[in-house]
Amino acid sequence: MINLGWQLYLHGHIYGDDRCPLPPQSCVVTVVIQDENDNAPVFASSVFDATVSENVKPGTSVAWVLVSDPDSAGSLALSLTGPDANMFRIEADGTVRSTQTLDYETKRRHLLTVVATDSVHTSRAEMDIRVRDENDHSPEFGSPEYSFEVSEAARPGYTIGQIKATDVDSGKNGRIVYSLDSEWGQEYFLLDNVHGTFTLIKELDFEERQVFTLTVIAKDEGTSEMSSEVKVFMNVKDANDNEPVFDPMTYYVEIFENAPVGKSLVDVKATDIDS
Repeated sequence: MINLGWQLYLHGHIYGDDRCPLPPQSCVVTVVIQDENDNAPVFASSVFDATVSENVKPGTSVAWVLVSDPDSAGSLALSLTGPDANMFRIEADGTVRSTQTLDYETKRRHLLTVVATDSVHTSRAEMDIRVRDENDHSPEFGSPEYSFEVSEAARPGYTIGQIKATDVDSGKNGRIVYSLDSEWGQEYFLLDNVHGTFTLIKELDFEERQVFTLTVIAKDEGTSEMSSEVKVFMNVKDANDNEPVFDPMTYYVEIFENAPVGKSLVDVKATDIDS
């Protein structure tokens, strides 16, 4: 309750004797009502909501609690409870500050209980602090490098293999686009920029080239984009697609008519460029 001052005007008659009554007299009486601590603190809301970036530094203000006590007696004290209470602190004016680095990927929501006490009465309110994701992670490939084998007999349209990168950020911050680092090799291989799948688009020839070394970049679509790269080896496997060739193509041999049976006449040679 609040201190009030009441003024009361008292009227009465004072008689000297029955024959000579005195005129009425009046006086002012002030009554002071003393406040008692008989009301609990009152929160402006039963639930306080806040959203904060995961990149805020410890000590940053993340929320504000409005609480009052209609009593003048007693002093108001605020505190936080709950499993995540150690990650935040509340000041006397209701400002809530972080005490640790927040991480969206570790925990996206922190539920706290705000306790207000005036040393006699206690009130509570809930606080829901949601962590907003920021683009603070680069895509990560599932392997330090990739190696695929493709036969030179494979026809255009053949699916060679797939690379895969992941990004723990959410939304567009975690959405990945693949690309080749240079135009070299793109006449033979098509990279799906969404799924990371390689497709053959031109016939290969083992005898011309046995290995293609490509560099693939995985980039997220965040405002401040982040990227990673990986090496991809395309190993061309030989196929039996060449006939043996004699060198020379024609041999001329002279032999005496009296040459004995079994005499060596000529050495012929053929080569095959297949492995």
